[in-house]
Amino acid sequence: MQKIKEHSFSSICILLLFIFMLLLPRQVFLGAKSGLLLWFQTILPTLLPFSMISNIMIETNSIYYISNAVGPVLRPFFRVSSAGVFAIVIGFLCGYPLGAKVIGQLLKNDAVSREEAEYLLSFCNNVSPIFLINYLVISALQRVSLMCPVLMIMIASPILCSFLFRFGKCKNTIPESATSDIQIKPFRMKILNRCMMDSFEMMVYLGGYIMAFSILFTLLIHLPGFGFLTCLLPFLEVTNGISLIQTFPLSFAQRFIFTLSICSFGGICAIFQTQLVLSGTSLSVWSYTKKKLVTMLVTSLLACLYLLFI
Repeated sequence: MQKIKEHSFSSICILLLFIFMLLLPRQVFLGAKSGLLLWFQTILPTLLPFSMISNIMIETNSIYYISNAVGPVLRPFFRVSSAGVFAIVIGFLCGYPLGAKVIGQLLKNDAVSREEAEYLLSFCNNVSPIFLINYLVISALQRVSLMCPVLMIMIASPILCSFLFRFGKCKNTIPESATSDIQIKPFRMKILNRCMMDSFEMMVYLGGYIMAFSILFTLLIHLPGFGFLTCLLPFLEVTNGISLIQTFPLSFAQRFIFTLSICSFGGICAIFQTQLVLSGTSLSVWSYTKKKLVTMLVTSLLACLYLLFI
């Protein structure tokens, strides 16, 4: 009976969405156009090259060159394996959802344990520094002087949370990987073709999610009687959400804290994207979402402390 009620509710929601789309065709067009342009002009050229090269590095075990280079610093600090070091580097530099994708791929290839993968996922899937600099600081906040503080806050919050999540997993150390025994696989065309197809498939799915959430975002803004939901809309999709926050009748300090918090959380769209790239693994997206909410709270606190004391 409970399942029947849940199915009925979801069916009604889908039907209402269809009716709203028929009633507001212009908003649907504008939302779809905005989402597809965002995907084509920003997401595709930013993520596709890194997705392809990270896949190739994982398939050929070349990731251990990076692990050997920065591992002596990152391994003891985060208590991860050598493969985990690569996930940290990608997760902090390349942005949603590539960090989660790399972690899922490492888990599938048995390069990391499930426990380590879950720990890595809790803090290694973040907004990229390029997005923070170009879109958040320069375009949205329009204060270049905030570039360093924003980067420091957005990097420090997941790092601080990693200590909490590590102890939450009751695991303080992760054994050293036998990197000396790792064999670098020769690069072959079939590896390139497989990695390219995997990356292209992921990009198409991401484009679909971004377009869908952009349409939903636009519809909710223009629907009569839904004005009370405006403050919640930034949680849907981070790019449109940041732009919307700048129109709120808030002080700059309040908009600064709200904006950084949304970026730290990533939005529901990013959660759906993470669910996509983790398909085929045993990693829990619900657990990931709860930890992103904790990270959002820590980011808000750091932003408040920055404004208060600096």
